[in-house]
Amino acid sequence: MCRDGTARACGINEDGQLSYNSTDSYRFSPVQVLYQDGSGAPATLRDVVAVAAGYGHSLFLRADGTVWAAGDNEYGQLGDTTTTDRRVAVQVRKPDGTPLTGIRSIAAGYYHSLFLSTDGTVWAVGENHFGQLGIGTSGGYRKECVKVKGPGGTDTLRNIIAISAGGEHSLFLTQEGTVWAVGSNSYGELGDGTFRSKATPVQVIRSDSSPLDNVVSISAGDDHSLFLRRDGTVWATGRNYYGQLGIGVMGLADRNVAVQVMKADSTPLTDVVAIAA
Repeated sequence: MCRDGTARACGINEDGQLSYNSTDSYRFSPVQVLYQDGSGAPATLRDVVAVAAGYGHSLFLRADGTVWAAGDNEYGQLGDTTTTDRRVAVQVRKPDGTPLTGIRSIAAGYYHSLFLSTDGTVWAVGENHFGQLGIGTSGGYRKECVKVKGPGGTDTLRNIIAISAGGEHSLFLTQEGTVWAVGSNSYGELGDGTFRSKATPVQVIRSDSSPLDNVVSISAGDDHSLFLRRDGTVWATGRNYYGQLGIGVMGLADRNVAVQVMKADSTPLTDVVAIAA
């Protein structure tokens, strides 16, 4: 994303994810991101305020609250109501075909996408094999945006202020500072004390079964999750084969509840201001 509100991209482009009207294998230097304008012709995408990159697709949030997407669309992750790959960005739409609007944050997972509305609800689209869309069912995919359901699947998830999409799971931060998670849980990445995947959001907890609270930032990796608390400490859950949880051990040491990230001297890591998985 550039100062003038345009976006540039480089890297692999086999599915058109760089959005410059080409499916060249890759680009070594940044190219201008394009979108499909009202006439259907490629034009420079402007007024971009946020970007997100999935495995083979890219998302772009504009200042007017609309979202545009390009690249791999095998599972409908572009949210344009089709499964057609796009080599220039197309507009994400609601199930009725009208543009998705009022969006303030975007997140791209492996093959799914999340969109946070200004009203605190969340839209999701794409792969749902592990329930990562949070719609109460698992399997298949959705090519039309759907609202993420609340705990138990009886209502819409509300009061969300931040979202993060992992490989095949999704995280949601509430206004109250608690975290809810949904999707693949093979390594405990949902942090709910189990290793069972979930199709509706469950609350992230600590080892004493109390909710992880006072969280101000979340970040979902491929198979693990990170949480930054207001006191500057970091907590983690999920896969730890390579030591990615930062708990002083690795290998067969996955965690299914949030545990505190430690320094090499076995004291808690503190004074942290940002996280990324």
